[in-house]
Amino acid sequence: MTLPHLISTPRPISYPRWAVRQGWQGEFVLALEILADGSVGRFSVMKSTGYKLLDQAAIQSVKGWKFSPAIKDGQPLATCIQIPILFQLQN
Repeated sequence: MTLPHLISTPRPISYPRWAVRQGWQGEFVLALEILADGSVGRFSVMKSTGYKLLDQAAIQSVKGWKFSPAIKDGQPLATCIQIPILFQLQN
């Protein structure tokens, strides 16, 4: 079985300005269903940053990503993966 992977480098997830001003940081983990056509299907938040604004920024970006689907016996199939996203401010 070949696991799904991103077709191209996704555009960076924007760090909401309000969150930057507030100094909000955190790790976000999203479980994604990658459909047989490589698009993102259902998703579930596995770990929240604790800040709805950061979580929503990550979800909105990831939903638009395009993947090469998982392949088993030469056929594309839907599968699930986890994507960790770190919101970290630079000094």
